[in-house]
Amino acid sequence: MSSRWKKVWADFWSNRGRTFLTIMTIMVGTFAVGFNSNMGAYMMESMDGDYLCEPV
Repeated sequence: MSSRWKKVWADFWSNRGRTFLTIMTIMVGTFAVGFNSNMGAYMMESMDGDYLCEPV
């Protein structure tokens, strides 16, 4: 393993709390982007269905 990767590993290991928080932040952000994207698609589909529905 090169000295660069040894340093990277040592930095990750010595700052475990910060590494964990960074990984959690990336996971939450990815979830939020996916959730908003899917919710937007669902709302568009729902609004189209409501608009095209004939009154009773």
